[in-house]
Amino acid sequence: MLTVFSAHAQTTVPFAKRYETSGINGDLTIIGNSILGESVDTPYNGDTQNNFIDMVFIDVDNDASTFNSSSATFTTSNCNRVVYAGLYWGAIAAPSTPLPEEVKFKIPGGNYQNLTADANIDRIFYKDVTGLLSALNNPSGEYFVANVSTTEGNNSSAGWS
Repeated sequence: MLTVFSAHAQTTVPFAKRYETSGINGDLTIIGNSILGESVDTPYNGDTQNNFIDMVFIDVDNDASTFNSSSATFTTSNCNRVVYAGLYWGAIAAPSTPLPEEVKFKIPGGNYQNLTADANIDRIFYKDVTGLLSALNNPSGEYFVANVSTTEGNNSSAGWS
């Protein structure tokens, strides 16, 4: 018996540079978090796949205007500066309400700001947030993203970076 398997992968949108400049030396740092978990406020430390967990919205910001939220901490020296910052978010499945291309974003010491994506790349949304971060004297601190449009339950995952 002869069995033949064929598979291929493709990029539906060609990769493109988001930012390019010369004369800058430095590091690349990525922060992010999930927006779904096994519990509303307790980090998951198990080894079960998401497919087998009844995922619920994480909501850690104590803000009545959000139905889900998570945070991540960015730490850098205050002599460093941010030259580019992009926010990405997405979900395996997102209902049409709330709009999947909109989220709330909170920078250290600030309030939530409503953001609308600059681009949608196969259900992954992107927003250039350089202006928000470069205005900070010290960008170190806790960043929050909230109201990511996603479904709950098994076979669900959603997050941001």
